[in-house]
Amino acid sequence: MTQIKKSRNESVLLLGTGATSLPILEALKDLGFKVGVIVNCASDICHKLSDFSHFKDYTDYESVLSIYQKHNYKYVVPSCSDMSYEIAAKLARKKGLTGFDDMNIINIITNKYAFRDHLKKCNLDYPKFFYPNESDKEKLNGLKLPVIVKPLKADTGKGIQVVNEEKKLSDAIKTAKSVSRDNKCLIEEYKPGTLHSISCFIKKTKIQKAFIVDEFCTDYPYAVNESNYPSQLPDKIINKAISDVQKFISSLKLIDGLLHVQFILYKNNIFLVESMRRMPGDFYGKLIELSNGCSYYKSYVCSFTESESSSDIANIEKNERLIVRQTITSPIPKVMTSISFNCSGKIIELFTFAKNGQDLNKFPFDKQGVAFFEYNNPIEFKSEIGQLVKRNYA
Repeated sequence: MTQIKKSRNESVLLLGTGATSLPILEALKDLGFKVGVIVNCASDICHKLSDFSHFKDYTDYESVLSIYQKHNYKYVVPSCSDMSYEIAAKLARKKGLTGFDDMNIINIITNKYAFRDHLKKCNLDYPKFFYPNESDKEKLNGLKLPVIVKPLKADTGKGIQVVNEEKKLSDAIKTAKSVSRDNKCLIEEYKPGTLHSISCFIKKTKIQKAFIVDEFCTDYPYAVNESNYPSQLPDKIINKAISDVQKFISSLKLIDGLLHVQFILYKNNIFLVESMRRMPGDFYGKLIELSNGCSYYKSYVCSFTESESSSDIANIEKNERLIVRQTITSPIPKVMTSISFNCSGKIIELFTFAKNGQDLNKFPFDKQGVAFFEYNNPIEFKSEIGQLVKRNYA
């Protein structure tokens, strides 16, 4: 199937201008669109490479709506943040734009509580949970310790804590609520398994192609900073994960496009924990593209722009390259000096976010960049995944 080349007279508003939004902008331009961005930082790369820039805050819905209408944009595309998706979905609902589910479905996908409640209705495995009220500050509501307390709406693992003593529950709830955009949190049973994600493209409510990635949080307990593709999970587990996610898709009759789900594998059971329909951050799509050559980013933007999706998503060859993605971070505040790597993999791409001499905050509040490594030796690949943070950064 050949991709349709759109007229240059059609323009798209992209919500997000940082480095990790760049492949989205490039995919839109490859499809022939003019791209406008909403920006509040003149140094952002998407501002410098876009066709139009509007110096406003993209998290301000009224500003986004005004810009969209005043400049006659035809489509809106969210980037890699929850807020970009929420604002884009709200705009799409008002203007009748393509690529977004109904708002009640969007709430199920983006809200941790609603997501778990729907999994329960679908008879899919998930960690047991409850939603604490003011009177529940020191109650477990039938859950057994340890439990994990999570903000309902926050980014990069911020505000998440594992609680091993009931007397510490109240403080954990307070912390989680303080970083949540809606001042709410969730308490669920703690599953100390391995973390993975399934990123799939939907066509007529069926999974067209699924990509399973192994993920690691080696620098900060609840924020992914390393991942690899292809996954090292056995086929039986991979097939079960795909089957569970397909059941979730069918239950909601999700429209065409990307669905990204994180899951925990614990005692050979799959527990779905997070979902999104926006682009995952830190160049996640590059990990897939570098391994098998598919057009991950183009397939993502096609669902928002009424473009024909790429046929290579459904026809990936089996000879996938062994790729590791490393988000380069620091566990302590530091000054940016240099980046060095000491691992068996060959670095094939490096995206830097910081300059020499720049003050860096500790992860997850700051990042130095993202690096991709290719391994030719499967044994070295398996032995080093999940450990590169101990090796590759100075």
